[in-house]
Amino acid sequence: MKNCKVLIVLLILVAVISVTACSTKKKCAECGKTEDETELFLFDTSDHPGADGKYYCSVCYRAAYSRAPMPEVSSAIDDVMKESAPPSDIIEGFFDAFDKADYQTMRSYCSMYCISSHFRDGHVYGMKRAKVTEYGEGESYTTDQNVQMYRQYVTVEMEPVPGSSLEGQTSTSFYVVFLRDA
Repeated sequence: MKNCKVLIVLLILVAVISVTACSTKKKCAECGKTEDETELFLFDTSDHPGADGKYYCSVCYRAAYSRAPMPEVSSAIDDVMKESAPPSDIIEGFFDAFDKADYQTMRSYCSMYCISSHFRDGHVYGMKRAKVTEYGEGESYTTDQNVQMYRQYVTVEMEPVPGSSLEGQTSTSFYVVFLRDA
């Protein structure tokens, strides 16, 4: 009888330890998938003012992101680092940091909206690193809200994050957009 009690106590301890061990795994706040089942992304409050600081799978992250309040254009513009340097120098500084995966330096070139929309843990817009290989035409324009902007088309050599829409590619092209210093 004593052996039976000891066995029951041991089984209870094993069950408690097992439940405790399972609860330390990160889970998607929405669907409950664990970090063992899928890659989880932190909806970080330091990157997005409307974030909740919880982990989500890629599908649920998009849903949580779409529900979170977005900064107004005016507040995004207020956050932009205004530079007096030519756009090519700014692009070069940004992509020098991107080539080294120095995301903290890259953030200093970006508005809060850019950071919250495109920066993730270990990558930016699906790229671990990127280096400009070609500059396209640049142009100034005015937004519907009468804000002076400049955009520069660039082609980059990049290393995509596995599972991103860029997976399997080694280069891509896009616009880098600046707030014009009036």
